[in-house]
Amino acid sequence: MKRLFVALIQANRDETNQYTDVAADVQYIYQAGEGKFGTDEVAFISILCNRGEAHLRAVFDAYQR
Repeated sequence: MKRLFVALIQANRDETNQYTDVAADVQYIYQAGEGKFGTDEVAFISILCNRGEAHLRAVFDAYQR
């Protein structure tokens, strides 16, 4: 929880609403969660706190599919 709060306070989120590699982020999240035993919280925190809103929506939609 501390890592999440620190990442949020640093305010490194990309606010340009440009998409980067959505497929790569989906794969990274899958490998950090469902693709292994346990979870890699750092992977989730880095994507959720550093990507812009439009990019995250695209990642969430792609992940559901």
